[in-house]
Amino acid sequence: MFGKPYISQLFGYPGPERSEYLVVDHGTRQRLRDEAYSADLWWDMQLSYNSWHAPRRFSAHAVAGSDEGRVTSHTLANMYPILLRATSAPSFSPQPFGTAQETAGAGSPGLWFRFETTAIPRQGRLWRRSISLSASGIFTTALSDASSSSLGQRSKNGENVTCGDCVPRVLHPCLPIASLDGKEADIYTTTRAALAHFPCGRCLVRSDQLCQISGHIYEARTTDSMKRVYLEAMSKLRNKDTEELLQKYGLHAIENALWEIRNSSPYEAASYDLLHSDDLGKFGKRIWVWVREVLDGLGTTGLLTKNMAIVPRWPGLKHFLNVTTKQMNDGQEFLDIEKDRPLAPAASINNNSSFCITWIHLIRAHMQFRMIMGLHCITDDQIARKEKYAVEYEKWCTGAPTVYCTRVNEGSHSENRDSAQHVNHHNNDKQVSAIDAAKEAMARIRMTVDAYDNEQQQEAKELAEHVGISPESMRATAEDLPTSDDHWRCLDDDTRWDFDKKLRAFLRDEFPDEDFRADGEKQIQMRHCNCIYVHYTSAEDYTDKFDILRCNPSFQSNNEQRLDCVNVNLTPDALDFEFARLLYLFRCRLPSKCEVDVALVRVFKQARWKPKTVWENCRVLEDGRTMLMLPKYIFFIRGAHLINAFGSKKEDTTFYLNDVVDADWFLRAGN
Repeated sequence: MFGKPYISQLFGYPGPERSEYLVVDHGTRQRLRDEAYSADLWWDMQLSYNSWHAPRRFSAHAVAGSDEGRVTSHTLANMYPILLRATSAPSFSPQPFGTAQETAGAGSPGLWFRFETTAIPRQGRLWRRSISLSASGIFTTALSDASSSSLGQRSKNGENVTCGDCVPRVLHPCLPIASLDGKEADIYTTTRAALAHFPCGRCLVRSDQLCQISGHIYEARTTDSMKRVYLEAMSKLRNKDTEELLQKYGLHAIENALWEIRNSSPYEAASYDLLHSDDLGKFGKRIWVWVREVLDGLGTTGLLTKNMAIVPRWPGLKHFLNVTTKQMNDGQEFLDIEKDRPLAPAASINNNSSFCITWIHLIRAHMQFRMIMGLHCITDDQIARKEKYAVEYEKWCTGAPTVYCTRVNEGSHSENRDSAQHVNHHNNDKQVSAIDAAKEAMARIRMTVDAYDNEQQQEAKELAEHVGISPESMRATAEDLPTSDDHWRCLDDDTRWDFDKKLRAFLRDEFPDEDFRADGEKQIQMRHCNCIYVHYTSAEDYTDKFDILRCNPSFQSNNEQRLDCVNVNLTPDALDFEFARLLYLFRCRLPSKCEVDVALVRVFKQARWKPKTVWENCRVLEDGRTMLMLPKYIFFIRGAHLINAFGSKKEDTTFYLNDVVDADWFLRAGN
C-alpha cells in the first residue's frame, strides 16, 4: 500500500508536530475531526516514535475489516477475506486506492489467534470449546501465527521502506481500528458471545446493564489487564478454577495474537458500528418490530403501507411500496425507513395516548443519536450534543464512527468471491491483487463508455421531445440541433392562466435593458427543462456538493409526477427556512438573443394545522402563492425533502420537513 506510486499522492504523511483543523463558527474556533489522522490517538502514537529522535518514522495505521461470509465453497481451501485499508488515505478515496485485500486458507494454523492448548487437558471441556471456536470462525481473520509474529516485530522495531513518493521511511505497522460486526468483534477480541454475563468486547459491563447508555462509567478492557487475567487463568491447576476466572471477565482460553502488536489493542480497535448497532440492531430488530406490533394491534398496518408508498422520492433514499410485508435483513433499508419516521406512520395512530407519544419521541430521539454518530466531520459542540441525544434516547427507551463502518467490508464480498474462483490457492495475495487490478481497469473503461452512451441517448431523447420528432431521427442530427432554432418552442398560453402577461412583466422587471414591446408582439422563445443542478457547501464537512432536483410530470418508466422542493432565499432576514416546489423549469431566449433560466414555483408557508404529537424541530408547511423567480445560487440554496402530513385535513397540500434525510440537513435544520 505504501510503496505504490499512484496512491502516494493521496496519503497524508505526518509532520514533526501535531496538527489540528479548526473551523470558525459564530465567532468561536472549534476543532474538526474527520479522518483518522485528525484524532488524538493517531498523533499520540506518531509522537511516541518521534521521541526516538530518528528521522522519518511513520506509524503505518490500517483499518482491519472481516466478515464471516466465505468467498469460496465446495473446495478444499475455503477462503475468507480481510480488508485492510490504510488510514493515511482519505476515506472517500476509490476502492483500489488505499485498500489491499489479503486472503488465507482454512488450513493455516492459528490465523489471528494463537491456541495455547498445552495447558488444557486434551479431553477436557475447555479444550473442546477451543477446538469448536477454531472450527466456527476464528480463521476468518486470515493471518497466520507467522505473519502475526512478523507484524509484531515490525510494529516495535520498524522497517525501512521506500514509499511511493520515493522517500525512505521507517514504518511501524499497527492495527488500531477494526471494522467488525458483533460476532466478528467477539472473535477479534476473543471474548464470549452476547449471552455471556460480560458480553461487551470493549468494557466490563454486565448483560443487565447494557440498556444504561449514559451516566455510567464501566471499566474498559485493556491489553495489559486482559493478558494478566489470561495468564492467571492458565496458571490454575483445575479446569473449574480456570473456567470461573475466565467467565468473570468474559474471556476464552485463547491467547490473542494482537497483544504482541504495538498500538493494536483489540478492545480499543473493535469500536462502535452504526450498521449493526443502530440500523440493523436498535431500529431494525427492536423498534421496527415493536412499531409493527403496535400497528397490527390498532389495525392500521395497511394505512402505513399506503402512506409510505406515496412518500416523495429522494436521491439515495429507497422508496418502499410494501414496507410492512417485505422481509428485510439490510441495515441500510431500515435506516431509510427510519428517515421517514414518524412522518408517514404517525398518522396511522389516531389517538393521543401517552403510549403513542412515547413511541414517536423514541424514534425521533434515536434518529438524532444516529445522525450525530454518522457525521463524517464532527466538532467539539457536536460531540457534546451527542451526549445530550444519548440521554434523551435513554429517557424514551428502557431497552465517528464512520471510520469503523462495516458497509465497505460487506460490499467487497461479491468482488472477493469472483476473484477467489481464479486462483490456484498458492500465493493468494499476489494473484488476488493482480486480478483486482485488471478488474478495476476494465470497470473504469466500461463505466466511461457507458456514461458517454447514456449521455448521448438522454440528450437525443430530450431534443426529440422538444422538436417533436422520433429519437432515431434526432440521433442523426444531434450535433447540429443545439446550434439551430428548431428545438425552441413558444409556450402555449393555456399552460397557466395569463402566463404570458406575467412572464413578460417579470422579465421586464429583472432585465430592464431588454426591449420588450408593450403590445407583446415580440415572441419569447422557451425551452422546457426537466431538472436543475443546485450546488451548495455541505454543513457537515464543508465540501462542495450538489442536488439534482427534478421537475418532470412523467418521470422514468413509471411515469410518476416528480416535482421536487428547494430551500429558497426570498426574505434575507427571515426567521426560519423558506421552501418552494418546482412547477416548471424553462430557458427563455430574449429579444436580444440572451438566454436566461426561469422557474415557476409554489412557495410554502407555515401551516396552521399541527399534529397531535409535536416532536423536536417539527416543521409543518402548506401550499402558498405561486410566483416566478430566477434559479440563481442566491435564491436556490439546496434541495429539500418534504413529506405529506398524513392525517391532516389537507394531506395533498400540507407537508413535514424531513430534517434527517442526510447529515447536511440534520445540521442545517438546527439539530
